[in-house]
Amino acid sequence: MTARLVATAAIRKVQPITSSGCLQRSFQNVAEWLGDDKWRAAWGMRAMPEKVKADWTAFLDQHREWTLPDVIKKLENLQSEFERARALQATKRRGSRGRH
Repeated sequence: MTARLVATAAIRKVQPITSSGCLQRSFQNVAEWLGDDKWRAAWGMRAMPEKVKADWTAFLDQHREWTLPDVIKKLENLQSEFERARALQATKRRGSRGRH
């Protein structure tokens, strides 16, 4: 393999979604990308585990009716939870340093 092909393969292994937010190549949705083991094999990647495919199907079934505003609200809530947890953890670390 040339250096360019190796670099391209490495990028595709890490980034199935391009910077524009579109799936690479001819994939029209996440389910297609998850299920295309022939494409993965051609790029030297392992097949997607069946559990991952099943988990995606369950997630999709649970959230099929979500609108974009629903998704944005959920992301904002998750971000807030993450920031609160990170702040709490930092506070605990600072407090434990003073006790030694």
